[in-house]
Amino acid sequence: MKKIILGLTLLGFAFMVSCSSSTGTDTTPPTITFIQPQNNETINDSIYTIQVSIENNSSTFGIVSTKIFIDSICVVTLGDKENCSYDWHTYWWTESTDHSIRVEAMDGNNNTATKSIDVTLSEQAYIVPKLLTPPDNSTQQNPLDFSWTALPQTAQYEIHVTINDTPFVNTTTNTTYTNSFLIYGAATWKVKAQNALGMESKFSEEYHFTVTETK
Repeated sequence: MKKIILGLTLLGFAFMVSCSSSTGTDTTPPTITFIQPQNNETINDSIYTIQVSIENNSSTFGIVSTKIFIDSICVVTLGDKENCSYDWHTYWWTESTDHSIRVEAMDGNNNTATKSIDVTLSEQAYIVPKLLTPPDNSTQQNPLDFSWTALPQTAQYEIHVTINDTPFVNTTTNTTYTNSFLIYGAATWKVKAQNALGMESKFSEEYHFTVTETK
């Protein structure tokens, strides 16, 4: 009788261990590997593809979430992917040339791994709108028609016009702007872009022109 009771006890214990191992005792976090970029790399591209490999080390639970951060901003949240990529539009990150890329991966048992690297953006990465009309060093009459090239992901553009030392600032969602000014003389204009997060590109180059009185 004692042998039967002992056998049942051992069987119950084995069943409990089996259930426990299948319901969440695996505490091994995923392994994160940066494919590109590498730590301390200099990036020259205005749109750079970040590529990350996530190795699932849990024998029971798969990857359920991967987040990519640029500095403190979460730029993308991905689902159950073990190979992740994100197209980083670098030209919005103008406050500094030095940035950190952080990846957080979590499996189905809430085991979380984090890995960070540092990168530097070169001046080549900072593309800006290209001014079209009025051309540099031209003579114009009212109304003035301004146009420039588009930047991807732009929510609106900010155009700065200065005529005879008087500044005018306006915004538009288009790549064109028309206005008539009541003053004349030497003038300049330049444009910068803004995305939906409120991040701004660098200014375009500055063009010079002259506004003459309409006869």
